[in-house]
Amino acid sequence: VFLMQPSSLPGAESGFLHKGDFSVGVQGHYYSLMPDGTLKCTWFNGSWSSVNTTGAMFSAGVKAWVGIKYDGSTTLTIYRNGVVFNTITLGSAFVDNGQEFIINGSKSGSIYGLSVDNKMDEFAWFNSQLSDAQMLALYEES
Repeated sequence: VFLMQPSSLPGAESGFLHKGDFSVGVQGHYYSLMPDGTLKCTWFNGSWSSVNTTGAMFSAGVKAWVGIKYDGSTTLTIYRNGVVFNTITLGSAFVDNGQEFIINGSKSGSIYGLSVDNKMDEFAWFNSQLSDAQMLALYEES
């Protein structure tokens, strides 16, 4: 979960959360802000796949509280301001590659620049899934 306020929407895909490396064998997954304000998730499981939220998550200069919950299989639930924004079915599961999680960048800056001109705050990572009520409580406390 995190708060994010993009100064402006990017002119091209701009990544801001990345787990993995772009080297063969350790690819992972990453999240990008798209020019239309949608959130894109890209992951590698034998081949690269990606999905976007339906509808804009972000607007220039507007703060949004975001939660991303992965069920360990093929469901990604995206929260905006404490409530479910999208539930996305992935074509394949994420692969746990043992790599670190990088905020507002990537191990390799060679893809999409992988940084966003934004303000990020209150970043938290949990080692278990949070319920909808817990997500809402986190938003209300922020």
